[in-house]
Amino acid sequence: MNNGWTEDSEECTWYGLVCDTSGSVIALELNDNNLRGVLEVEFVLLSKIGKFCKSGMHSTLASFPGHINIRFAQTEFVVLNTNLIWGFPPSIFSMPLLRVLDLDKNKLDEIPSGITTPSGGSRLEELYLSYNKIASIPDEMFQLRNVTCLWMSNNQISAAIPSGFGMMAKLEELDLELNYFTGSIPTEIFNLQKLRSLYLHDNSLSGTLSSSFSRMTSLEVLDLDTNHISGVVPTQIGLFSKLSEL
Repeated sequence: MNNGWTEDSEECTWYGLVCDTSGSVIALELNDNNLRGVLEVEFVLLSKIGKFCKSGMHSTLASFPGHINIRFAQTEFVVLNTNLIWGFPPSIFSMPLLRVLDLDKNKLDEIPSGITTPSGGSRLEELYLSYNKIASIPDEMFQLRNVTCLWMSNNQISAAIPSGFGMMAKLEELDLELNYFTGSIPTEIFNLQKLRSLYLHDNSLSGTLSSSFSRMTSLEVLDLDTNHISGVVPTQIGLFSKLSEL
């Protein structure tokens, strides 16, 4: 642990704590601090915190407190990548101001079912779940309609790509590479007209590439390498003026 945390001094002078003018803690920035152990329940009493950044610390946090959404009403960023977290409650998606949730490189084996969103809709824009052990995707995840960036590469999902991705109309980046997805690419994904990057390489996808994929007029990167897709590449691909990587 770095400076101040074991001393009898004002909390706002401790390493990694950021306070506002009233002395309330509004951010924790403890990257690469080699912390170990369990995140204490008292953490949820930090009601004004706007950013929780805890990457690279190898914590053995089993799960978040279930009422995290109530106590963290002002939180916009939760960054917990590169730890040993293997569970979190669906209520985290109910945090009304949450914009970024980063849980890359943990030990997660599922996305919890029972996801609910705030009454005004979720503000979540970026969701990072790559390099985990996730084996399935709950249907409730597709109600996160403001997500623009979704990374779920390097997991253990062995199923068809859910058509529900087509409901996430604001998606700009979708990364599902290095999983075990099977079957053909659902045509609903081709309705994502804001999608700029689609990474599906190193799966077990099959079938042909539908001509309706030409609807993705914003596409810049399309990576389908190392699959079992067959047939002719649709001629419409020549109309993609923004496509720079295929």
